[in-house]
Amino acid sequence: MKIFKNHRKAAVSSLALVVALLGGGVAFAYFTSTGSGTGSASVGTASNVTITQGVGAYDSLSVSGVYHQDQTYGGTQTSEFGNEIQLSSAGQLSNVVVAMSNWGPDYFTAPITLNIYHPGATARTVGSLIATDTQSFSFVPASPSGRPSESTITFDFTSQNLMLPATPIVYGIAYPPSGATAGLNVALSSSGSDITAGTDPMPGYVFVNTGSLAGWESDAGVCPTSDPTLNVFSAAYVWCGNTPPANLGAYGSSAGYDIPAVEFNVGGIPTLYPNVPPQTIYYTVSNPGTIPVFVGQVTVTLASIGGAGGNTNIDACSIGEFPIAQGSPINLTIPAGGSAVGTATISMPDNGRNQGNCQGVQLHLSFSS
Repeated sequence: MKIFKNHRKAAVSSLALVVALLGGGVAFAYFTSTGSGTGSASVGTASNVTITQGVGAYDSLSVSGVYHQDQTYGGTQTSEFGNEIQLSSAGQLSNVVVAMSNWGPDYFTAPITLNIYHPGATARTVGSLIATDTQSFSFVPASPSGRPSESTITFDFTSQNLMLPATPIVYGIAYPPSGATAGLNVALSSSGSDITAGTDPMPGYVFVNTGSLAGWESDAGVCPTSDPTLNVFSAAYVWCGNTPPANLGAYGSSAGYDIPAVEFNVGGIPTLYPNVPPQTIYYTVSNPGTIPVFVGQVTVTLASIGGAGGNTNIDACSIGEFPIAQGSPINLTIPAGGSAVGTATISMPDNGRNQGNCQGVQLHLSFSS
């Protein structure tokens, strides 16, 4: 404080001297000088948006697009991990998006399975299997600083023509945690702030198939009356007030316990017939990055068709049979972790020819912006 006061006094005295000299009409000389230097700035890059067919009927992906917690498989001898959810609306399932974190040092490709079940007849159990899908996904290694790489993987259910009800269902994400996949985890988001569509009908519970109760309790806490059944995909209570001291905050609190970060998209798969009104294609544009991104027009095209009939006595089924009309541009700045919904329409006009070779075909759409 003394140094500050001394400097302040010196400044006042100098000012008084300048005023006095100016009042006497004294002229001042000054020197000019030149100099040079360099500096730099950079322009950041925006993350690519992701476009998925359908509209989110359940969404617990992180609103910020960043995940600070994830659930290990290898460390807890877990083979399947998921949750019970309720969709905001019934509809035909388009796809399921899962956020994952890789702590491993290698690039690799691994098969991941998504199972969808009816709830069990008794509490904390699952019932019959509704649908399953296994696909191979590629993952990148963790950063040199040790932070995991984060990615989203998408299970495409369009070919299964699966209708999901607006009643609770249970899903599980399964894979064998060995070799390169030992460091692959499912990202966790907050139940208190990240569920933007649908609901969680069993607050405080997740579903897990673990072979190590001690390993599971090291993550979720010791809950003697509500631990999962070993080696059975069953519900476990993750907030019993006894969080492991070595893993504080792993599942948060009862006000915002952690849940798997997933998104179920429904309602984006129209069924076409000749000369019926155009059918609506719904899609969701998501920004997984950390900065806002402006999205203008999203263009929907028919990339290919599959399963066309081979009757050579009639016309072949071609892409031109199914014109697409683009919807209104999105024209929105989507915040980090945010999303927007768009539409287009597709039809199958009666062209006066026998269109029998188009019966039952699968239309493979492409989205670009």
